[in-house]
Amino acid sequence: MVLEFAAMGDPRRGVGILNDYRASLELLRIGLTEDGLPQAGVVAAICDALGGPSPRTRAEVRDLLTTPPTETVGLEPTFLPYPQLQGEAR
Repeated sequence: MVLEFAAMGDPRRGVGILNDYRASLELLRIGLTEDGLPQAGVVAAICDALGGPSPRTRAEVRDLLTTPPTETVGLEPTFLPYPQLQGEAR
């Protein structure tokens, strides 16, 4: 979805999002390449399109990180209520 957004929606913001997660993309690329999986080429093409050289090792990827990654999904303090059965279904 992010790739489609970067290509068709708002390229400037889309590429910005991809660059925000560049280290993760590079780790994915390295892992896929090490495992000899065909998807490595697709991820490598994405990394190439972002510009600049791709790191060759996990240590070089670590150097890309300015701050450690943090979880940003599901941290809201409000949870949906647990569903309750209604009427005779109880």
